[in-house]
Amino acid sequence: HKAFIDTMIKEIPEMKIDLFGVTNVKFVEYLFSDTDNINIISALNGRPKEYGIAFNGFPRYVNVQNFKKENFKDYPDFIRKIENLISYNVENPFSYQIPIYVWMQRYLYLGKNYYSAQDLTGELGVATHVNVPLTETGKQNFEKLGLGKYITICTGNGISGGHTVISKAWPVDSFEKLAAELKHKYKDVEIVQIDAANQVQLKNVDRCFLGESYETVAWILKNTILLISIEGGMVHMASQLGTKCAVLFGATKIGRASCRE
Repeated sequence: HKAFIDTMIKEIPEMKIDLFGVTNVKFVEYLFSDTDNINIISALNGRPKEYGIAFNGFPRYVNVQNFKKENFKDYPDFIRKIENLISYNVENPFSYQIPIYVWMQRYLYLGKNYYSAQDLTGELGVATHVNVPLTETGKQNFEKLGLGKYITICTGNGISGGHTVISKAWPVDSFEKLAAELKHKYKDVEIVQIDAANQVQLKNVDRCFLGESYETVAWILKNTILLISIEGGMVHMASQLGTKCAVLFGATKIGRASCRE
């Protein structure tokens, strides 16, 4: 999502942007700490009609919910691009009845990836990379940890306090068995866990960092040999930092699968 938002800022550098419907506000605040253009980051829903321009639909579809052309009279090229996007919206109406993987397969067929799929008309030039802030404070905190060579494990948002497990998450004991095997095979490499403060502390890891600041976590991810995690925010951040990732998908229970989309 940041790639698309950064594109809006590039189009109009003085643009102020409010982000609504954000699940992890603290994480998004960190990701946008490198810009002054973000005004509000909120878990609440916004009011599109109050804005000069409002978008919805990430990541399946970029839908223009509201556009007041008169607010952007000094940016005729931007107006043209948005009007073309609106025309695309009309010609290709979005439907929640279509599963997300179908949308993604359509984009892949058109030669797009996750990022360029947010640039439906091909005119906005959405980047295929987003900047992850690497702060000096985070670097200093990381250096204090004294890590050498290490592999990082993150259980992700799949395990919350050891009780609630989302679809396709890996069980705790599977992570612990994997950590034990890695320790046995790579004796000169530490196994490090990073996770939110309420996550389960794994057995068989050498170091465990729960609830570390995102500033510090970014440096841990940048310098690790490998990140092993379920699909989630840490994988997204690590991949943008150039870190190799192994992304795990556990089995989906029949009951859970039957009620999805």
